[in-house]
Amino acid sequence: MKNLITTVIVLIFAASCVHGPADSKRVQADEEVSNVPCSQTYEGFVESFRRSTESKFGEDELNKIFQDYSELIMTAVDTTALVNELQGKKTAYYGLEKLKSELFYSKTIDSLLHSSNPHQRLLGYITVASAGDKSFNDLLVKASKTESSKGGKHWAGMALLYLRDDTHASELFDFIVENENFADAHMIPFYLKLDKISLRNTAYEKINSLNPKARIFAIQSLAGTELNPKTDQIVRKAIKSWNQSNRGYAIYTAKELGMGNLKDLLSPLLQDQSIREVSLEALANSPTPEDQEFLSSILSTNSGISEEMLNAYLKSNRKEQVRKWLKLVRDERVNPEYCFYTLDQPLLSSDEMLDTVRDTIRNTKNRFIVEELCRALEGRKDEESINLLISLLSDSNSSIRFWTAMTLRGNSSPQVIKEVLRLIRNPDLRTVGLTHIIIENKIDNLHDVYENLLYSDSKDSKDWYNSSLSYFAAFPRDKDKALFKSILHNSNIEMDLRSAAVALGQLKDETAVPFIAEAMRKEPPFDENAITYLEVLGKIKGEQSKKILESYKKSDAYSVRRLVNELLANW
Repeated sequence: MKNLITTVIVLIFAASCVHGPADSKRVQADEEVSNVPCSQTYEGFVESFRRSTESKFGEDELNKIFQDYSELIMTAVDTTALVNELQGKKTAYYGLEKLKSELFYSKTIDSLLHSSNPHQRLLGYITVASAGDKSFNDLLVKASKTESSKGGKHWAGMALLYLRDDTHASELFDFIVENENFADAHMIPFYLKLDKISLRNTAYEKINSLNPKARIFAIQSLAGTELNPKTDQIVRKAIKSWNQSNRGYAIYTAKELGMGNLKDLLSPLLQDQSIREVSLEALANSPTPEDQEFLSSILSTNSGISEEMLNAYLKSNRKEQVRKWLKLVRDERVNPEYCFYTLDQPLLSSDEMLDTVRDTIRNTKNRFIVEELCRALEGRKDEESINLLISLLSDSNSSIRFWTAMTLRGNSSPQVIKEVLRLIRNPDLRTVGLTHIIIENKIDNLHDVYENLLYSDSKDSKDWYNSSLSYFAAFPRDKDKALFKSILHNSNIEMDLRSAAVALGQLKDETAVPFIAEAMRKEPPFDENAITYLEVLGKIKGEQSKKILESYKKSDAYSVRRLVNELLANW
């Protein structure tokens, strides 16, 4: 089953891109695509499912089902749910739930699950999981231990995890310990979605296991439960007694649970560089005054505040600690190279932090702090926040100007628009981030500005060229048709090609069809990479466009076939 395992790994870990009407990024297709007309449809799966009990059903047939119905089979396991979310589509966790009510289901699934053919059994496991059928959970538990192949065991256990069976938490724990690679964990997130009481009781059961991996997983799983006296006792004991290489896991759990009174327990461990960082984070997340006083006492050194100390406060779940981080980066000597990401700490964007965030932005001497922290004001509509961001649009630091403009995307307030229009004409202060605001607000009278910027970049930069092209594509004029056609003919850069094609689509220029066809041939040879151009041709219409669209009616890619059929239906 080597090839099967390879296919499964590809399904789980393959990187995916998404596309939109004006997307300029490459859409990377899978190397193997389906040629089944009903692929990714419930009806298509039903047909394959009913044929799966035939004696000839083998590895190739199973691989085809994985390939053809990835949008229905255990969708939360691979990248399907993420891709759909980015595309704005809803993903059904149990994509085959309707299957349980079909008259043929009971007999067929029973035949698969009890088959002597390992490929049929594996199909049975993924089918009951995708249908949300928990009636075979005892069979899945047994199969996760006794299946003849590693792939069979894997999918039996994964099916049980997918079904979120709290009654078999102990067996699932053992399955993960035996089969999961903790350095690259993919099954653990499913396990941690089980009932918290089941997680906690199983951790208590396994914490004294002779298997070090089981002990580590037990202490880690407690981090997702609620703190009580017994858990507190277990975690403290682990911190005290576990060997140096493993006690960091217990300290992490102490941090996540917000345990207090940690000073005496953790202060002797701060000299150990391998666990110093997590120990500081646990202290920063403690609710007890003694721990906070101790942390403050070791805060500063002659060289300023260390990055690990700053991060300990920043990563805390406690508002007062995050507020202290804001005041530290405002007032203290912080390394100019210190790096953090606003989106990693949701509290920075909370209403409770707003005044302190604005105060830090205004008064810190560290320009990177301003550059990154301004993003915490995204979506704010109050006058004070908007005025602060407007002032940053004229900052002497170009990175601050750019990220401020990006933060203001979606804001249509008159004062923002007025400042954007002023700055886009100022060579010393304008930034490409302004173009996003301009396009969003449909400001279509700036062609003179962008004409001058189109070829103004140095040899090493295409920022203003790309930004100008985006503007022209958003508001195309008849006089720009020659420019867009020239790009389609001369450029090999996908972003430029797609922007030019989209613009010509808005202009409905039938004479551009040969140029669009030429650009399509420059794209990597996957049908998904033609989607933007097909949509453009659907807008232009005409016989040439229709002929190209019809050539994709039998595409191997389901998404392409679906798009083509929709476009031709509305011709």
